[in-house]
Amino acid sequence: MCLVTNYTGDLGFLDDDGYLTITGRVKELIITSGGENVMPLQVKKEYLDVRNIEEIAVFGLDSQENGHEQIHAGIVAKRTPGRSLTEIENQIRKDVSDIAGKLPSFLQIQKIHFVNEIPKTSLMKTARHKLKKAVLSREAYQTGAPVDQKPASSTEKRK
Repeated sequence: MCLVTNYTGDLGFLDDDGYLTITGRVKELIITSGGENVMPLQVKKEYLDVRNIEEIAVFGLDSQENGHEQIHAGIVAKRTPGRSLTEIENQIRKDVSDIAGKLPSFLQIQKIHFVNEIPKTSLMKTARHKLKKAVLSREAYQTGAPVDQKPASSTEKRK
């Protein structure tokens, strides 16, 4: 049984003994193109054993194609002496892809963003809103689009 508390924005459930377990926040909920409601922690748990990942944070970003959210991950790569960062990042991509191939689509990471650090709140919780903003700023910089607008499609660029 899922319980949403409107006042606090917490998501959780009551177990058989009547105890409330908080599972996340409503604003962190990812609604996939298949209509699945997914919490970032659900996805993160599936990828915790990927070697060379120092830290991972999962979040949803609106898809330009269908208006639903795609599952994205901010990943801090674990530096290994004698290996280049590119080599490590490529191995992480392969390992994430291998795991994703064994999972239902609503638990698959669709895009990886390598970052130097995962932003934290004063309570050391993941600041997903800051991570999203940083990712969007970087993508806007790479495409030349303002942060609050979607990058232009290939037909719009030709005009």
